[in-house]
Parts: sequence; structure tokens; C-alpha cells
Amino acid sequence: MDTRTVLRKEIKDLVAREGINRQNIKLDSIEACREVIEKIYRDKFKKEFQIEINKLKDIIKKKDKKIEGLMEYNNYQTMIMEDMEKYIQDLIKNTYEV
Repeated sequence: MDTRTVLRKEIKDLVAREGINRQNIKLDSIEACREVIEKIYRDKFKKEFQIEINKLKDIIKKKDKKIEGLMEYNNYQTMIMEDMEKYIQDLIKNTYEV
């Protein structure tokens, strides 16, 4: 299988697994395939990380020390976003090493 075929299969599997609307997905080049995979992973993990951020917001609301809580929240949110970016980059790198 060539790289493009592998990427198309990966996208087809992702689309089916994540229940994504296929109308706007164009797979006319390897770069387009990469962009679609990256967007799917970003959207998926953004939702999952948002759940974690919302949990932290709830914890902060229960705290009396608002300033300390906000600093903790900002640090945590930055850490989550950095982790998400690294995870996506690793995932994409591993996907394209065919």
C-alpha cells in the first residue's frame, strides 16, 4: 500500500469511529489527508481536555481562595494544552511513518 492509500484508510476508520460528517472531507492529496487526520484528532482531544478543564473549574468554584485557584487553573490549562499538542504531534508523526 502506498502512503495515500494508508492515510485514506486511516481517515475512513476515524470518520466511522468518531461519527463525523464525510461531506466536507477531501482526500485529493497526502497533505489533505494529513490535515483531515490532524483536525479529527484535535477536535476529539479538545473535547476530552475541555471536560478536564471543566472539572477543574468546578473545583475552583468550591474554593474560597479565588486568586490562588485562578492561578492554579491557568497553570493547569496551559499544561493540558501543551500535553494535547505533544500528543497530537506524536500521533500524527506515528501515523505518517508508514
